Amino acid sequence: MIIYILLFLLTILIPIVLHLKYGRDEELKTEIISQRELPSHDHPVIINGIFRQNYGNNIGILI
Repeated sequence: MIIYILLFLLTILIPIVLHLKYGRDEELKTEIISQRELPSHDHPVIINGIFRQNYGNNIGILI
């Protein structure tokens, strides 16, 4: 019975120890700049009309 308990503890402890020793990635020190503004001040109806001319009438329709 003690063998089963030791095997159980080792199967839990070995992965945790290996993760703490080798599995951590270095933290990136870069700042991600995201664009949250619209690329133009055109009305969405105009943009949708431009895309409908080139790609068909199913743009903006949920399938």
